[in-house]
Amino acid sequence: MGGPTNTRRILASAAVALICGVGVLTLLVGFSGDPAVETLQLLAVVVLGGAIVTSVIVLSLVHFANWHSPTSEDEFEAIVRRAAPRA
Repeated sequence: MGGPTNTRRILASAAVALICGVGVLTLLVGFSGDPAVETLQLLAVVVLGGAIVTSVIVLSLVHFANWHSPTSEDEFEAIVRRAAPRA
């Protein structure tokens, strides 16, 4: 884990947060009259909608699959031992 990777992740997270913020603000206040700003706002709303749809799908799949992480290392070992003969 070097410095550039962490910086890229931070910048990507900040960009996503900014886009989502602009999207929410656009939905609350409305679109601007300036065509350039309106295009950016439309892009932000589309990205926000895609993020919401993706989140709902992922959460549904996690719920339907009944995925959970083991609570302890002993429980994880028990899962591995049960799965080993099947492999």
